[in-house]
Amino acid sequence: MVWFIQLAPLTDPNSIISAIKKELNIPTHTDKCEPRQQLLDAVQNRQMLLILDNLEHLLDAASISLLTDLINHAPNLKLLTTSRERVNIQGEHLFPGEGLETPGNESPLSNSEADPEQIAFSALQLFEQSARRVQSSFKITQDNLLTVSQICRHLQGMPLAIELAASWTEVLPVEEINREIKQNLDFLQSELHDLPDRQRSLRAIFDSSWQKLTKPTRSTIKALSVFRSGFSRQAAQAIAGISMKTLLDLTNKSWIQARADGRYQIHELLRQFAFELLECETLTYAQVKDHYCMYYSNRLASLWESWKESGQPKALSELEVEFENIKSAWAWSITDRGYETAIHAILPVIFAYSEIRGKFDELMNMVGEMLKLLERLGGDAKTTRAKIVLRTAQGAYYSDGGPIREAVFEGLYPINMEGIREAWSLSKKSIELHELGFWGILLAYIYGMVIDLNEATQRLKNSILHFQEKNDPWELATAKLHLARLLLAPNQSESQHMDEWINQNLTEALDIFSSLEDRIDTAHTLRQIGSLRMRQGKIEDAIKQWQAAHASLLALDVNEWSTASNIEWQIGDAFLQLGQFEKAFECFQDIARINLEHGYTQQAIAALSKESFEKARHGDLIDALRIRQKCLDLIREAGPAYQVAWNEWEMGELMRLTDKPEEAKVWFEHSRQTFENYKDNVGLSFYWRGIGDLALSMDDFEMAIQGFSKSMEFASHAQHNWISAYALNGLGEAALKQNDLRLAEKHLANALLLARKVHDAGIVLTILASMAKLFFKQGNVENAVELGELVHTHFASWHNTKSQALEALSFVQKSMSPKKFNELKKKGRSLDLWKTVDQILAGD
Repeated sequence: MVWFIQLAPLTDPNSIISAIKKELNIPTHTDKCEPRQQLLDAVQNRQMLLILDNLEHLLDAASISLLTDLINHAPNLKLLTTSRERVNIQGEHLFPGEGLETPGNESPLSNSEADPEQIAFSALQLFEQSARRVQSSFKITQDNLLTVSQICRHLQGMPLAIELAASWTEVLPVEEINREIKQNLDFLQSELHDLPDRQRSLRAIFDSSWQKLTKPTRSTIKALSVFRSGFSRQAAQAIAGISMKTLLDLTNKSWIQARADGRYQIHELLRQFAFELLECETLTYAQVKDHYCMYYSNRLASLWESWKESGQPKALSELEVEFENIKSAWAWSITDRGYETAIHAILPVIFAYSEIRGKFDELMNMVGEMLKLLERLGGDAKTTRAKIVLRTAQGAYYSDGGPIREAVFEGLYPINMEGIREAWSLSKKSIELHELGFWGILLAYIYGMVIDLNEATQRLKNSILHFQEKNDPWELATAKLHLARLLLAPNQSESQHMDEWINQNLTEALDIFSSLEDRIDTAHTLRQIGSLRMRQGKIEDAIKQWQAAHASLLALDVNEWSTASNIEWQIGDAFLQLGQFEKAFECFQDIARINLEHGYTQQAIAALSKESFEKARHGDLIDALRIRQKCLDLIREAGPAYQVAWNEWEMGELMRLTDKPEEAKVWFEHSRQTFENYKDNVGLSFYWRGIGDLALSMDDFEMAIQGFSKSMEFASHAQHNWISAYALNGLGEAALKQNDLRLAEKHLANALLLARKVHDAGIVLTILASMAKLFFKQGNVENAVELGELVHTHFASWHNTKSQALEALSFVQKSMSPKKFNELKKKGRSLDLWKTVDQILAGD
């Protein structure tokens, strides 16, 4: 595989890792493993050519060390860099850039009868293509063929020089371009031995053109060179003081290019040339940076205010094209006099954008660099407030890069607990949460989710009172939404009164967001209303709310597909709960498709994985195997080790379900090492669950008990109720097989209690199947039949669960008359699942 990494827009050598990870679709997944090590692990066994383009401005000891580690760590990896400066490491081979093929003096192309449409020389093709970018009607004809050939020869086929020459066709005929080049050919040959060949020529070309500019024009271009990813007319006017006339003049003279999207761009090497000159003028450089930071601070503060209303689509579009420029503004604001403005004006909307667009690595780098400054500055009131905000931003993500507020599943990955505790502690000592606005709301939400719900909800309620008094509608609605989110989180107490109170807060938040025309937060609120309806057992209503949220997000001008994809996952799960399996499978297929279209392979694999194991439960096992193999093929090509491990475990589970225990064990063992390396408690709990299941199927009760006990232990560390319930059921099954009915009853009762909290019908029915066998052995044959039939006929029962229920029914059938047996089965079919569960838990 060949991967191309564009480094030109980057400003920080530390960003090289993020750039490579992004292009290779390598997510961040654990706080125990640094991004550098994650990259090295991901490429270790892969065969690839990694092309790093425009490396020179990022070369330092750290980046050179990274390249050395990549080569040493991945024997099948090859690096190809383009740079004005050699890397100077062992094993480096230099390949001077050769020019494109050009026609010679005796070329048949000089024949007047030659057909210009059949031109085969790459230099001529590039000239024509480049000229058409600025003059769409340009063609190489019989009239200009010889002149263009001469230009390409004079430039020795150098691609950039050809592009620059062709860009002048907008204002000059090719004859004049040729004359200019010819007049300066001697000058273009630099005698500096420390410059690569292509830079000798290009620098001379730039110098020659530069000398023709007036001093004010030079100052303008130098000021514009601070834009690394293009710029708008407004930004150019604010930072360089450029008028529309000068902007047009520079465009006509090809110093800048007008893009189809209305923005402007300086060719990267021209920009580098001008930027070097700017850096030499210390005072001017400082003034330009001040204007730059001021412009982006004001602009982003304005975008944040519009974000709270109807301006989200426009803000997202602007942030998309300005992100690299904003990163520069942030970096230049990491000073004792700039940090406060940056955190107040730049961070809020950049945080919101990064959360939606998956800019985890970039955001964490920005926040981390600013925190380093604050540690050096001390602990006055300003720096304390800044630390609270930055630690909150850090704590808003799981270690895999997933934002906590967007998560479908809670608690699968570690969180920066230390940073959250520090932010909370500092806020309690120095400031009221409402004074932090959005950041106070977010901090309370995160702290309540992972540390102390009661304390967080109380402070959040106090903030709500303040926002009501001050008439801050967006903050009020946001606080109500996040309070409801906290109280809807797993493991929180449920009651009719609580649900009514949550519903009231969500309804009020929805009304405010709708009145503000804040479509993204309107969708988030509808999503939480759907979650409330789901908790109440109103699944059809939940689906309607989620579908409304999903449609709202996709209807946005910028197509907010990422969060919509998360919501579609919830819709798919709801269809599973209704037994509408084909609709559910379609949801997961759609999630996989849209993520693949956007280059998010890991998320696509997760959706395919979900489809596979749900088909193993409710569909065709052969199809489940086919999809699982597809997951493994995709993940081995582009995925991290921990996701490979999960797919290996799932393949082991499919082997177990198809009665291939030896193959299952091999797959389980493959996954174990990775789970242990990453200290993945959830993964290890599933590994031991698989070992327990295999042992139980072979009546190896000692190993079964060990496996399920270990699974419980790791599940407890991860606070994962689902797998805890499954493991307890396994322990109950083991006790049943050994006729220890008292222990079996204890394990199964505890399993059912946890499963009821999770509200997952599949695991509940699995436990009820075990209980049916328990009732039979206890002599409660009537309840055994009713429960067995409920499980056997319920749409949510897994294939293997139905088999267990049939087994229990077959035992009971022998102990009573067919008439009685059928009467009890009929009653079992009429039972309501959740009422039955509640009755069993109540001891009825």
